[in-house]
Order: sequence, then C-alpha cells, then structure tokens
Amino acid sequence: MKLYHTSSDLSITSPIRIDLTLHRDQNGIDQECVFVWNKFKAFARTQFILLQQKGDILEQVDVGQKNIDLLRDEDNIMQVNGWNNGLEQLRPGGSQCTVETLPDNYHKLLIPGERYRLIWPGEEISMWDWGSKLDHVGNELKSQMMRESKLPRLILPACAGVEFTAKEELEPWPDRAEYESKFGFVRANFKEAEWRLEQNPPPSPPPISPSERVPEAPILKVTLEGTGSHVTRNSDFVVSSQVTYEKPVGATGEGKPVTFHIYDFSYAYRLYRLRGGKWKRCETEDTMRTGFMIVDLPDETVKVNQDKDFVTLRPGESWTTQETVQKPDYTHIPDDSVVGDTFRYVFKGTTLDWWDWGNKEDHSGTEVTLPCFHWGSVVKPADNDGRPKLVVPGSNVVEFTIVDG
Repeated sequence: MKLYHTSSDLSITSPIRIDLTLHRDQNGIDQECVFVWNKFKAFARTQFILLQQKGDILEQVDVGQKNIDLLRDEDNIMQVNGWNNGLEQLRPGGSQCTVETLPDNYHKLLIPGERYRLIWPGEEISMWDWGSKLDHVGNELKSQMMRESKLPRLILPACAGVEFTAKEELEPWPDRAEYESKFGFVRANFKEAEWRLEQNPPPSPPPISPSERVPEAPILKVTLEGTGSHVTRNSDFVVSSQVTYEKPVGATGEGKPVTFHIYDFSYAYRLYRLRGGKWKRCETEDTMRTGFMIVDLPDETVKVNQDKDFVTLRPGESWTTQETVQKPDYTHIPDDSVVGDTFRYVFKGTTLDWWDWGNKEDHSGTEVTLPCFHWGSVVKPADNDGRPKLVVPGSNVVEFTIVDG
C-alpha cells in the first residue's frame, strides 16, 4: 500500500484528501484474486495510525473509533454481488487507486502547526480467494476461519505513510460556526472548501480560438441556446448545445462525412458569475473531477459503428445535446446567488481524442480501446493514428439573470 498527498500543509477546516494505492506484486502466479478490505471500516476502527511529531520522536494520537453498527457485518461470510463494499480485485502486477477523505475522528484531532504522519501498520486479510469478482458473483466468499480448505496467508503490509503539517486558514470562513452547528463537522468542511474555491477560483484559460484549428481536419462549430434570459432559483434552465460540421468554404460536392468520439465535449462547459466587474468561474469541488478511482480491470475494445459515444455527421449536419444548468433538485448555480446576479454559460473549446473520415457504416470494422469503465478518453490508438488534431473552438455565450419567482 502507498499513501500520498500533493501538499505538505493541510487545513484543519477543509477536506483532507489522500491518494491510496493498493499494488499486487508479480509473484509467478498468473491469476486474478479478490479480497475484502473495507477502507471505511479500517478508518472507523482506527486501524490507520496517526502519529504526532514530538521533538525527535513520533507519538501515537489516541483516535476514537466510529460507530459502524449500521454497516452490515461481512467479516466472515460475504454474499458476492459484484459491488459489495470493500470487495477488491487485483491481477498480477496490477494497482488500484482511490482518493480517500480523512474521516472526522482523525481530522478533528489535528492541531494547527503540528507535524503528523498517517501510516498503515499492516494487517492480514482474512477473506480472499483466487479469481475475479465476476467469477464469484452469486457465491459466498468466506474468511479463512470459515473455509474448509485453507488458502495461503494474504498480508497487506505496512507502509511508510504520508507526512503533513496541520494548518489554520489565515482568513476564517465567516459562516463556519453557524453551518457546523447545523450540519456537522464533515459537511462544514466541504462547504468551506466550496467557499474558498469561489473566493480564489483557479485561473481559467481563454476559450479556444477558431485560429487554432488545424488544417486538413474537419471543421466543427458549437452553438449554444438557452431557454431564456431570466431564471428563478427553483426553475429549470437548460442550454441546447449544437455541434455542426461545417462545409469548407469553396468546397464542391457533398463532402466527406466524419465520425468522432464525444467524450471530450462533456468537460468543456463552464458557468461564470459577474462579481465586482469580473466574471468568476462558479464550479465547486462537486462539479470538478477531483475524486477518482482506477479500477483494476482490462481495457475494453469497442466497435466504433456500434458504440453510442461515437457520432457521425455529414457537412451541414448537427448533433445536439441538452446541458442542464438547473432543475428543481439539482443546480450549478451557487447557493449564495441573489436576485440580480448575472451568469454566463459557455463551451470553452476542446481537442477531440479520436476522429476519422467516413460514416459508421465505413467503420464497421474499426475498433478502438477504451478504459474498463468505458466513459473516458480513447486509450488506443493513443495518437489517433497520426491524423491532424481536431480542435473545436469555443462557442457563443448564453447569458441569464436571476429574478424573483
């Protein structure tokens, strides 16, 4: 196991996210294995050890255990359904990475200015077997104690851990005490992180210009249209996004169709709010891709002509999607927005990971490789077989204002 954090100074009032990597060594056994190791329970039972630097020595912090009575106890027998909590799978040489948030039973004990180390002391995994999750679906996975035929001992060894210094924010969040009293420490941490992100949003590059298009690649243009110029705090607001394949100026004939992967469009939309004469990006940590999981399963091969995430257009044709800015139970609009606030929604532009000339019928034999979770960039061919980059410039702007309603 490996623990890692990108910063050495971590806030006592914002979520602390730690990269956790499980790795299986190559040991000459060419079989997948499944095992049960529940990270939430490990933290709740204080199996991770928090050490505080005291001069030249590290002193263990007395962390209280959390109540896990509501979790189904599967320490001895698990009925495998494929998505059980704590059920992991690794192939020889494989790794699995997750981003974990330090639980409050650890986080609340941090003292500003003090140096800490979080370590994993090692543990024997009692419930494991050879095979994949799919192999075990519908069957019981038993601990060593419950098995009739014993397996070799499986050890998750100790790791050096991650070191950090606890820090107090220079500027306190004004609403911290009130929010925490209503919703608790954990939710207050996430809310404070949103507030700080809004105060100091990450720099946003300008939209991609049409001049950045690459010759010999198709010309795609994105046009946005909103449902109106005014929106209330509880009404729907949807933006129609139309991707049009433009026929080159001066071209004769019908023109060649183009087929492309749509994944890169999804993360190129932005919402901005006008504050103090400046447009500030509104996305919070909930709408940014900060958490992730790498699943230790083989990449998948798909046929371009059969996959819904590949679209074909002829010159002059369009592909249209609906981008939801707000609906009654979901919104990208910040909670502190008031009547009169003005927003802009825009497509910033992107470069597509895969495209080729021809329609889907032309690509009946074309296969590409995607990540095992499917919704991701094309893995192979990594360079789109050397074709020119298909740069899609930024769109027009949809502007709207919050009104009474």
